[in-house]
Amino acid sequence: MSLCRSIWLLLLLATLTAGAEETGDPVLAWIGDRSVTLRQVREYARNKPILRGYLSTGYPGVRRVLEDLIAVRLLNREGERLGIPRQPEDDDDLYAFRVKGRLLPKCHKPDEAGARAFYERHPEQFSTPVFVRLQRLELPAAARIDGRPAEAFLKQAAEKIRAGALAFEDLKAHCPTSGCLQDLGFVRLDGLDIVRDSAMAGLRAARPGDVVGPVRAGDAVFLYRVTARRDPILAPWEQVRDEAEEKAQRFCRRQAFAELRRQLYQRYQVRIDEDGLRALR
Repeated sequence: MSLCRSIWLLLLLATLTAGAEETGDPVLAWIGDRSVTLRQVREYARNKPILRGYLSTGYPGVRRVLEDLIAVRLLNREGERLGIPRQPEDDDDLYAFRVKGRLLPKCHKPDEAGARAFYERHPEQFSTPVFVRLQRLELPAAARIDGRPAEAFLKQAAEKIRAGALAFEDLKAHCPTSGCLQDLGFVRLDGLDIVRDSAMAGLRAARPGDVVGPVRAGDAVFLYRVTARRDPILAPWEQVRDEAEEKAQRFCRRQAFAELRRQLYQRYQVRIDEDGLRALR
């Protein structure tokens, strides 16, 4: 791509983004030079009960719906590129489903030996989830504490806690409200959308006493402390023998779709505005 064309595309994207944001409809992603806005994400989820509830959970939920919408659009474009015919009854969702079925390799159930090999390679598929008990401190992102922004203050506080120079409970003195320091109880990490955020991924490996964060989400900033942990327990092979074949087949399908999605994201130049998503609440 020439330098002039690159500059022209950057200017075009900036202009389109500004226009969407001025109307209160932030751009959350780009598919090439086509924007995907928050309003489009909401409209997509409106008639899908399985997705609608995600919109009330801020960043992790909106990202989940956004990924689903992007997948439908990419599969439609890929189907058209490959000349896969669209049936008269096909809406975008149904056409995407049929294209996906054409593009994904077949995943067959393994025999017992293959299922046992899958069990040994992927013990996490047959284990109880990780649970951690969390304390959470929440401060307004716009607050200033000791002359510093809240996020900078919590970053330094986390370093002091890790060094043993400060107790997590001492931060309660800086709470603007009585409920800003909470015990969230035991939280299941398996399948928790928020741990897909790189800033929160440390929860998976965190041990009691560890602090994770600060994490910015919308107009608040959070600091977490792990007070207890329940590690996974692997179920014996004899207990899961009957379900192992189906689990192996489902795992194969998930992996195949993840690879197809990676290829389509690259082909159609998908870019997701992670900062913009985290600003949602």
